[in-house]
Amino acid sequence: MRVPQWGARRHVKSPSQRSRSRHALRILLALAAVATFAQETTTREGGKRGRLSVTPIEHPDCAKETTILRSETLLLTGDGFAPNESVRISLLQGDVEHDVASVTAKTSGTLQCSVAIPAAANADQVAHFRAYAPVGENGGGLELTSPALTILADGTDSDGDGIGDICDNCVDIANSDLADEDIDAIGDACDRCPLDPENDTDGDGLCADVDPDPYSPAGQ
Repeated sequence: MRVPQWGARRHVKSPSQRSRSRHALRILLALAAVATFAQETTTREGGKRGRLSVTPIEHPDCAKETTILRSETLLLTGDGFAPNESVRISLLQGDVEHDVASVTAKTSGTLQCSVAIPAAANADQVAHFRAYAPVGENGGGLELTSPALTILADGTDSDGDGIGDICDNCVDIANSDLADEDIDAIGDACDRCPLDPENDTDGDGLCADVDPDPYSPAGQ
């Protein structure tokens, strides 16, 4: 019978074996990194998308959702989040993303928070608010984006009619009554087609109220 030899010498790998082991480890680490990146990409880019609503708090009755003052506080609302999950709010302008706030969704999965525009945001440049959460109600992540926004630097009244540009439906022509017969958000004073809400949709120079065929250019 062969007696075990306690304390026998441990097997030592040759240099070539150690090299192969290190190479295999590097491959495993690389595969793990790729898998992690793929998971993060799927969560961030492949998750559910939706609309983030923006409401000006100081000018809720007259301001368009797409025009906001730099100094104004805004109300952001949305839904589809996991209960009480952390939501990152940011402002996108071109390739730049400005951090705005980190908030918590309600137990119902809805979002409602007040935010200010970052001081670093550029006026007169298109911007979008973004609300992102890694989970969302379906577990695959959620990204809500606002409509395109224009940030005004201040409360300027360009035409001096007593109505600030943010609420004025004719920014460059005085119209303190804000008359808008066709309700197209363009004041009658500067509306080329004040009785045509689609403003000459066929582009033939004739407004719908005088165009015999408003959906076909004249002469065709």
